[in-house]
Amino acid sequence: MDMLQQSALAFEKLQKYEYEITAGSKKTLLEMTLFFSKEHFMHLIGLHKLTDLQIQRYRKAQMYDMVKVGVLSLDYIKKSVFFQEISERMKNFSKINRLLRS
Repeated sequence: MDMLQQSALAFEKLQKYEYEITAGSKKTLLEMTLFFSKEHFMHLIGLHKLTDLQIQRYRKAQMYDMVKVGVLSLDYIKKSVFFQEISERMKNFSKINRLLRS
């Protein structure tokens, strides 16, 4: 399993939860709800930045499914001249679940 598929598995765990975040400062209250759906995966990983690949023709949710089953692989997206822009994001994505829970 490559790093891209590991990211998809980490994302799959996030889809089971909604995160309610409340923050306040000086009589101002901010409430946020974080949720994750298949359509969000390509943006969180950065696949939308790989404009030189043919993956942009697929629907956002379809890209997630393609990664999960191995049709869209790390070897393929590494062919993009823009891959370096997203490589660090992908390396750290598997930590997102732990970070949200801490």
